[in-house]
Amino acid sequence: MFYVTTQSCVTQTVRPRPRNLRAVREQFVELGGGPVAYDDHGGDGPPMLLLHGIGGAKLNWGQLAPYLQPRYHLYALDMPGFGHSPLNGRPAGPRPSVPLVREFIDRVAREPAVLVGHSMGGLTSMLVASAHPEAVRALVLLDPAFPAEPGHKAERSPAEGTPRWLLGAMSRAPRAAALLTPLVVRERNLEHIVRGTIVGACGPGAQIPEDVIQAHLEHERGRRRSPRPYEGYLRAWRDIDYLFAHAAELEAAVRAITSPTLLLHGTVDPVVPPSAARRLSALQPSWPLHWLEGVGHQPLFEVPQTVARLMLDWLPTAGETNPQAPPARTL
Repeated sequence: MFYVTTQSCVTQTVRPRPRNLRAVREQFVELGGGPVAYDDHGGDGPPMLLLHGIGGAKLNWGQLAPYLQPRYHLYALDMPGFGHSPLNGRPAGPRPSVPLVREFIDRVAREPAVLVGHSMGGLTSMLVASAHPEAVRALVLLDPAFPAEPGHKAERSPAEGTPRWLLGAMSRAPRAAALLTPLVVRERNLEHIVRGTIVGACGPGAQIPEDVIQAHLEHERGRRRSPRPYEGYLRAWRDIDYLFAHAAELEAAVRAITSPTLLLHGTVDPVVPPSAARRLSALQPSWPLHWLEGVGHQPLFEVPQTVARLMLDWLPTAGETNPQAPPARTL
């Protein structure tokens, strides 16, 4: 099922968050041997977990969350190695995130959750749903990381100005490379990097509010004060490379997903090409695929109202996860 959606179609449909809803609260929970930071946005209804992309953080969901909060209880996570969640000796990436997300659902959400994943977070969400179908009500995948063809590796990294070949080389020795990375990026203008990473991955003409840019700039300044600020990124990149190189296993995991799933993808995504979404749709033909016309890799920033409307229109029709789901699959 294919749909084309434009930004203008939702202006009247989704309302901003009412002012009387409680403020976001950052909290921490011990998972996998270390702390995991998460924002509890509150809200009524079943739990919804928001999983960020590589290099991202729970901060990324600030524009989308207010539209979802009235109907779902939102939890936005910082995965280990990102945001305010230190690695603490833990691995990073989609595969090691699977047991952490499952444990978070058991201990914090305490009932099956809707998983919403952007980019790497979308890949993580698929692996969680494949391995633990009983814990997932539904999936919403926003430009999820997935190979455009078997064995394909991303031609462009989400990190502004960093070629993928360099990231691949650095990810083979992430701990050592993470010590050197601050020396490299220190010579570059921080604001240029942040703007380039966000705006550079958007579609042409995208208008990102200045306060959003400034919030992410301040977040990046804080990250640079840590001893190895980019080790989590490099470890996650290596894990994604592994998954892309083992396409048959990854495709089998996708085919095993029984949770209702909505797929949203920008038509001009420069990071995860639209052909990757077509491959996912071919593996799971029942998943509705909505093309976000003129949108790049950052629908959370580019068209949050459009994303919210599509989600809120679709989720009531998604039903519940089948309690008799097939056995779990793990990569």
